[in-house]
Amino acid sequence: MGASVGIIPTRLTEMGIRVELNGKSIAIVIFVLVGLGGLLGVAYYMRNGMTDSDCQDNMIQLMNRVNMYRHMNDQFPPSWMMIEYIGNHKLSEFPCPGAVKNGGGPHSASSDYIYIPWTKGEAGEDWDGKLPVFYDASYANHGGRGINIKFSDNSVMFDEGGKWLKNFAASHPNAKIPMPQ
Repeated sequence: MGASVGIIPTRLTEMGIRVELNGKSIAIVIFVLVGLGGLLGVAYYMRNGMTDSDCQDNMIQLMNRVNMYRHMNDQFPPSWMMIEYIGNHKLSEFPCPGAVKNGGGPHSASSDYIYIPWTKGEAGEDWDGKLPVFYDASYANHGGRGINIKFSDNSVMFDEGGKWLKNFAASHPNAKIPMPQ
């Protein structure tokens, strides 16, 4: 037989209700609680969509493709089309989750992010430094708070209000950096 559970509120025992749990019962209760927790997590995820970090993760995957091309050719891929052909996933598998949540579509990396195919002439002294390579095409992707930026040095940042990008564009007028909408 199982043991009496000592954490049952006093009222139940005062009412003459005795609760006994054996090992199998405890396992079932734990399984049900974990299952409910998982369902709540899935429901939250489906209601609120992917997170800002999921957007950054997609940018990392895209940057891996750019880096492969760059190391083989000593230049950035000239277009989204070249990025599409590197690797075994389509660009439609890397949309900005915030843009998808906002609706419209169809969404893909090439519609949700701006890509800058840097040349050595445009980059100048920054060629081996920190250049913005991918960033959100719309401030609405992240509730109007700002944009994610993926850099050539493989770092990523969330740029509140696009302030960093605006300053960088002003200091690199030859690059003609497009601003998010």
